[in-house]
Amino acid sequence: MISAAAGAPVTVLSVVGPKARFDEYTGDPTPLLARELALAKRTVARGVSALRARGVRAGGVVARGEPADQIVGAARRARADLVGLGSRGRGSAGRLLLGSVADAVKDHAASAVLIAKRPARARSILVALDDTPHGRRAAGLGLALAAALGADLRVIRVLPPPPFSTAEELARRFGDLGARLAHLLGRGRHAKVEVRVGREADHLLRAAKARPADLIVVGSRGLRGASRILYGSVSNRLVHQSRGSVLVVR
Repeated sequence: MISAAAGAPVTVLSVVGPKARFDEYTGDPTPLLARELALAKRTVARGVSALRARGVRAGGVVARGEPADQIVGAARRARADLVGLGSRGRGSAGRLLLGSVADAVKDHAASAVLIAKRPARARSILVALDDTPHGRRAAGLGLALAAALGADLRVIRVLPPPPFSTAEELARRFGDLGARLAHLLGRGRHAKVEVRVGREADHLLRAAKARPADLIVVGSRGLRGASRILYGSVSNRLVHQSRGSVLVVR
């Protein structure tokens, strides 16, 4: 979807866990490890073939080690603009492991991270707009993707409620928001724009559920300490609770 629209090359990566994980099994773990490596190679080959069939330049790599470390490291070495991960594991244990891998990659990758849940075609895109540099990049990328893919576009700005925002501050922010949206949408792209007051993740999840979004685009704020406890991680909630794919932008 994104790679085809951008004309960007893709590396398909499959990671087989470290040997220590196979040592937990009784007997010789070598045959099991060999089967896992063979499966990984077949998976990569299928992925590469499918991408090339769509006209995407693609190559494949099989790596050994901790999945999150290998994914983040490979992305940094390749200077990747985007890391994409699937959201479904094999069984409940697989889903739990994949969820922890997605969280680690999302939190440590230097690039944008896509957690893919929906089919490759995005017909509806929801963009979360905020005042941070990452939020502004997310808005720009969301608008560009909607234009390239011909997708319906919604832009939502959630303002913090009192007492974190006074009535005067809310009024000023509404005014600033109008100017920013006019600038962003001045590219000729039409969008449905909503402004809400409250907790950002709550409103984004409700909006995505009320009118299903194939893709939610949100900036990573990188909150730490008290701010993270107070506001929570918007991207974490979206990744775990949204039915649609989530693109976290840095």
